Amino acid sequence: MSQSLAFEVPVSLLHFEFDQPPTLASALRLAGLFDPGIDPDYCSGQVAEWTDYCQRHIDPCLSLQARLNALRQVFYRHLGVTGQGSHLMSSKAAMMHQVIAYRTGGAVCLGLLFCHLGRGLGLDLSGVIFPGHYLIRHRISPSRSDFIDPLTGEQLSWTMLANLYESLTGESQDSLGEVMLQPADTRQTLIRLLQNIKAACMAEQQPEQALTACDLLVQLCPEDPYERRDRGFVYQQLDCYRGALADYRYYIRQCPQDPAAHLLKMRLRHVSPQEDVLH
Repeated sequence: MSQSLAFEVPVSLLHFEFDQPPTLASALRLAGLFDPGIDPDYCSGQVAEWTDYCQRHIDPCLSLQARLNALRQVFYRHLGVTGQGSHLMSSKAAMMHQVIAYRTGGAVCLGLLFCHLGRGLGLDLSGVIFPGHYLIRHRISPSRSDFIDPLTGEQLSWTMLANLYESLTGESQDSLGEVMLQPADTRQTLIRLLQNIKAACMAEQQPEQALTACDLLVQLCPEDPYERRDRGFVYQQLDCYRGALADYRYYIRQCPQDPAAHLLKMRLRHVSPQEDVLH
């Protein structure tokens, strides 16, 4: 039941298999777009070592629930994996090779890693793009699934999910439905990872890395005006005014009633397209 982890560092999004479920390898390929020096052999070897550890310490004859509980113990206690919340998350916490190296990361990377190890134990695990968070879904039967917070390993009841939904969105718990708990595909997963990388790099004042994330997000979401707005902001940080103007104008055309659009109109008066700086 063990899974191999073979991957190559890609040169563009064209090398991703969007018609396949998201995998640990896809997150590692994404990290390679930011760090071409990533060591595939180290990452594969470390994950293989953890996979072997799980299979030696978790009895495959246990029930599905018992195997899941045992994996939670191994992952968060024996391997010492820890989570970083979004308010504290660094860009490294969204880069899978860094998460493997330091055993700490954000919800998406930890979720993908947990799912990879769990599938090697015969568990039907997948990631869920929950509003404002990322969850692990354990499918026990066609009519029953359990959910886990990948930051802590805590199993979440429906009441806990509803409370989390209300706290993250401000909407009534009655709005939470099964459609919001469906497994995420590769495109959705990479978008969430890139949004995390973008936000962290902007907070860390790493505009070049933030621009890489923005460019990839615009490729994945070409008609999303908010991704264009964010890229325009990063362009401006890099003194690339022509790019900033193009993205800001696209955003203003698409979202004329957005309060931020009015502020940007004021900002455009101070942006000169004649002053580009190449980085």
